[in-house]
Amino acid sequence: MNLRYYKAVLLSITFTVCQLHAQVLSNIDSLVAINMSTFKGGSEFEGEAWKKMIARASSTNYVLIGEDHFFSELPLFTQALMKNLDIDNYICELDPWTLSILQNKINTLSSAQLDNWIAINYNGFSFFQKKNEFEFLRFALKNKVNIIGAEQICLTSTQLYFSIW
Repeated sequence: MNLRYYKAVLLSITFTVCQLHAQVLSNIDSLVAINMSTFKGGSEFEGEAWKKMIARASSTNYVLIGEDHFFSELPLFTQALMKNLDIDNYICELDPWTLSILQNKINTLSSAQLDNWIAINYNGFSFFQKKNEFEFLRFALKNKVNIIGAEQICLTSTQLYFSIW
C-alpha cells in the first residue's frame, strides 16, 4: 500500500464524518426550531411556555437541567420548578463529602453562626460559592429534597474539610 492510498482513505473518512456531523447539527437545529418557546423570568417565571414546561415536566420522573456556566440562572430556575413540582431528588455538581458538610451546617447552625462560617469557608463550596446557589441549597433542604452530590472532590475544598475538626 502506498501513501496515496492512505491519504485517499483518510480524506474519505474525514469527509464522511463531516457530513454526519453536519446532519446531526441540522437535526438538532430543526428540533430546536420546532420545540422552541420562551417565557418571562426573574424571581418568578410566567407565560405559556412556562406552563407548557411545567406540564411536560409533571408527566415524567426525570428532568435534566443545564445552563451556560457563570450565568447563575440555574438556582432561580430550579427553585421555581421546585415550587411547581413535587421533586424528590436533586443531583448536583458537588462532591458527596462537601455536600454532607454543607447540609450539616445549614441544618445545625443559627443564621449568625452560619453566616460567620460561610464567610470563612466559602471558597470550598465549589458551585455553591455564590449567594443564590447557596440560597437554593438552603431552599431545597428546607423543602426536604434529597440532594445527591455526584462530583469529584474540588481542589479548593481542603480548607472546608479541615474546618470540621
